[in-house]
Amino acid sequence: MSDLDLLRSLGDEIVPPSLDALRETARRRQRRTTTVMTVLAAAIVATVIGAVQLAVPEHRSTPPAKPSKVDGSRPLTHAEGATVHYGDQTVTMPGRVVEIDLTDDGVMVRTADNRVWFTDGSAVDEISAIGESGWEDESAGGDVLWGNYVGRMVSGNTGSEVAWFEFPQPRSPEVVVYDTGSGQVVYHDRHPIDLPYTGVTSGLYSVDAGSVFGFTDLTFGEELRPTWRIELATRTFKPMFEPKAYEAILQSGNLARTLLISDRTDDPADFVPFDGVLELSVTGPRVTPAGKQPHYVKDGLTGQNIAFSAPPGYPDTDSLWLVQWLDDDTVVLHAKQQDGADLLECHISTSECSLALHVPSNAVVPEIG
Repeated sequence: MSDLDLLRSLGDEIVPPSLDALRETARRRQRRTTTVMTVLAAAIVATVIGAVQLAVPEHRSTPPAKPSKVDGSRPLTHAEGATVHYGDQTVTMPGRVVEIDLTDDGVMVRTADNRVWFTDGSAVDEISAIGESGWEDESAGGDVLWGNYVGRMVSGNTGSEVAWFEFPQPRSPEVVVYDTGSGQVVYHDRHPIDLPYTGVTSGLYSVDAGSVFGFTDLTFGEELRPTWRIELATRTFKPMFEPKAYEAILQSGNLARTLLISDRTDDPADFVPFDGVLELSVTGPRVTPAGKQPHYVKDGLTGQNIAFSAPPGYPDTDSLWLVQWLDDDTVVLHAKQQDGADLLECHISTSECSLALHVPSNAVVPEIG
């Protein structure tokens, strides 16, 4: 059989569907197409609405929360003039920087006009205006509320909290605690703290998620301890006349980025927690604790002795100050030299120090800015 005859025979066997069957098939296809298009249109509308919601955020009266660093590390930070150097990032502030304090989220900055700002290395948010204390005393060398490395703002070696005094009226300090993670003021006591007017040095000492700590009429250095605190949850003012009260609070944590000090012996039983500003010195190749106290210093987390090897050829230096913890193992020491100041990075685990940065003598660093 030829190919043509084969095609003809197959055509005779094929029976076309009836007209009614074709109409029913068309109706089914139309219903299915309409359903699919309806679902697709709904999905497109939902996507467009979601996009609009993302593009037009809800109005906020406070800055949105900024994500904290997962590991809690903090980059090497200092300021020169109006410029803040936050690790590899550089931020220009609206005025000359006179104080910086670090949190896990970024840098709190006080400018010369007593305004307080926060930056995460990119954006700059104005948070508050501190005002003037009104406690000027020439015989005490200036404003007696502040002195040496004790600034108007305080923050912890870990966490997101920072605290300061505000002065709606002179000589009437109010305590403010701000959370840099949430971008919210978490505490503002409108009742002024009763502090001496002249002849003493007073201020805030530290802050954490539970309390803000302050001191009155104490010396600087290793002997500085808080003498009062405010519990943030209960808004209760509590005197702390015994150093052991604060040491017990520190001991209740894991002691990361906290020191253990002893001015008596190297016996472990004589060591107590300390999170203040430590003074060290360089003699030959060694960097060791200096000053009258403490004589012995250990890392609170590991119990390892705080004693470092200086960078090769580093000059003998009387006073270096521990001004920053970069992480649980790394501290920054500030050392004034004739041509400026050095920032040394020292690792507790290896006992090694290296020169991280040389800055002008008037550069602002945490703790002693």
